[in-house]
Amino acid sequence: MKNQIINQKGFSLIVIILIIIGILIVTGGIYYFVTQKPAQPEQPVSIPTPEEKPSGPLNCGTFIDCLISASKTCSPAKTTNTVTVDIFGVKQTTTSFLEIKGMEANKCIFYIKTEKIDLSFPPEMPSDVINQQKELYKKLEGRDGTCKFAVNDLTAMLERWKRGDYSSGEISCKLKPDGTSECTTVGGDFGVAECEGKYFEQLAQEEVYGKRIPANTSVKIELFQCPDGAERLSVQEDGTACFENQKDLGSIRGITINGKPVQCCVPK
Repeated sequence: MKNQIINQKGFSLIVIILIIIGILIVTGGIYYFVTQKPAQPEQPVSIPTPEEKPSGPLNCGTFIDCLISASKTCSPAKTTNTVTVDIFGVKQTTTSFLEIKGMEANKCIFYIKTEKIDLSFPPEMPSDVINQQKELYKKLEGRDGTCKFAVNDLTAMLERWKRGDYSSGEISCKLKPDGTSECTTVGGDFGVAECEGKYFEQLAQEEVYGKRIPANTSVKIELFQCPDGAERLSVQEDGTACFENQKDLGSIRGITINGKPVQCCVPK
């Protein structure tokens, strides 16, 4: 059987973002998504001239076109953006605050904050899984971060977001001596930028689930034996997969991610 990409809940945030992420992110993850948000019609936008430039950022309301126009000259502007995605039957509505803060050392400063994440689950989803996911995504609310973009790269990203095209890429974080995290991104929407902040930290899943446990790779199960609502997590480099509050039913036969077995993890 050909390798199948398995969604790992909570790791893809930025989509979540944006969650991205959504869980985003936090999540960790994570993992990718198919959006169902229709493209918005073009909105008339008027960027102030230097003579009429407001004291604060241009308030674009909920119009992403306005922010896109401002990004072309890195003019200070802000908007509130709401996106709904359907992730394997779970509808995730994420409200984010986006702001362009202006130029700094030839880079355009972009700020993002996850304001609120609402989740809608299918009726057959077990209540313990629902509560677990709600707790996880709640930890993504309030997370924010700042990125330094080349002007063209920021505009290109915002235009992709308007079309409903999001990409989390791969995010890697390490703890610094002062207790803060330093994160880097490879690929995805933020791969071309220099980013920092809680928004980009992939810690939420362990905060909720606890530490990972050694993978039960000695037991092989069929895909249909992994019940609905279970998490399918690939084995990590240290040989762990599921989390402390989960039971590892075994490796799903014929499915791997990056050559590693995928475990069926169910709530205890």
